[in-house]
Amino acid sequence: AVAKAVKAAGGKVKAVTTGGALNETMKAFIDAFGAGAGMLEPALDASLPQNGALTDIDHADCILVAGADPLASQPVLGYRIMRARNRGAKVVLAADGDNKTAELANTKFAMAGLAKAIKDCQEAKSPVVVFGAGVSAAAAKKLADFEAKFRMFA
Repeated sequence: AVAKAVKAAGGKVKAVTTGGALNETMKAFIDAFGAGAGMLEPALDASLPQNGALTDIDHADCILVAGADPLASQPVLGYRIMRARNRGAKVVLAADGDNKTAELANTKFAMAGLAKAIKDCQEAKSPVVVFGAGVSAAAAKKLADFEAKFRMFA
């Protein structure tokens, strides 16, 4: 009944969400209602590659979290990182300010130390980068240099 009423609104349905909503959830909303969607949070740097998937975390031996706090803002992702850490994956955090994901990190760096964080992950066989809105354009360039080595996603 709700779907019929929304469709009857003639395409005037919109959704505003936060980073806590999964891409799959937003796609289902758009498909079901033919609606537009937007985010209240800062946009991610579109120049960064997104060649990874959530399941890559399950096989990662090193996870670099850059400019993000998935344990606080993306519970599904945070849980996957926690499971990976519990099975032996190294977690490296590069972020400024309070960050709940620091609880899981083997090593922590400020964003200014991103080059050191990347170096800390370079020997890994299956590294994954999880990046967020805290990644500046300069930091994005540093991460993009490792696109061939790292699986990356936001």
